[in-house]
Amino acid sequence: SPSYIPYGANLSMGTDPQVLDKYGLRANGYILFVGRLVYEKGAHTVIEAFKSVRTELKLVIVGDTLDGDEYARRLKENSDQRIVFLGFVHGNDFETIRNGAYVYIHPSLFDGTSIALLGALGAGRPVISSDLKENHDVGGDAAVYFERGNPNDLTVKLQHLLDSPRQIEDRGRRSVERAKELSDWDKITDSYEHVYRSSRGRR
Repeated sequence: SPSYIPYGANLSMGTDPQVLDKYGLRANGYILFVGRLVYEKGAHTVIEAFKSVRTELKLVIVGDTLDGDEYARRLKENSDQRIVFLGFVHGNDFETIRNGAYVYIHPSLFDGTSIALLGALGAGRPVISSDLKENHDVGGDAAVYFERGNPNDLTVKLQHLLDSPRQIEDRGRRSVERAKELSDWDKITDSYEHVYRSSRGRR
């Protein structure tokens, strides 16, 4: 029968203070969305939900579109000064911004196995995700789930999480455990070696 081997996630939780300073951020001082600014990634759901959340934290949006379309333009025309659009960010800067987030939100309306979601788990970030089956498959019982495309439900789930520092700590711990369970690189390497040896044995 076919073998399923999941994607890997680097278990990395370090931050570079100079990188955060460059973007005007501080560790644990913001909520993070990462993704292209296209409808199916759900950034509009996060922005609408966040505007009703009682918090002094920022909402940081990492990602953009290559063609500057109408959807992305409308997203950026917001009146909430807590929302920051950083555009595309890569490499060490991206890892530091991800690792420094207080909460990571994954609001996709349609998705497959998400590398960004795996990365947030591996960074030990508390995760709130839309309730797609594919997201459940990745997040397991580590993530908090809200109804796909429902900003009101996301507001409630996010506010509840922000109001409970103990739950923030617990969800962060669960994220690391889930990343190790699903996609530790050592386990993935062992799985590939097993498949390779098995296929050689069938020749």
